[in-house]
Amino acid sequence: MVWIHGGFLQFGNGNEPGISPTAKLAKKMNMVFVSMNYRLYTLGFMALDILTDDILTDSKGNYGLWDQLCALQWVKENIKNFGGDPRKVCVLISIIMCKNEK
Repeated sequence: MVWIHGGFLQFGNGNEPGISPTAKLAKKMNMVFVSMNYRLYTLGFMALDILTDDILTDSKGNYGLWDQLCALQWVKENIKNFGGDPRKVCVLISIIMCKNEK
């Protein structure tokens, strides 16, 4: 299981007490547990030309999402070294949803 923390892309981390799944859950479910961190807020999503001068694509900003993609690619390539199966990776994403009640 790969845990991607929520926080509206502005705050949080991959090991928040009381929020992120724990090693206890991984042991109970007999799975390999991976959490990640990624760039947040302006460092993760600001699009400035100076930051993209060396990038070979037309993409600007969204570095936090690129971090997540790179982490998932790393898991796929390396999870077998930790006893996992790259064909059975489950991604768990924390999303906080609020219902507007009138």
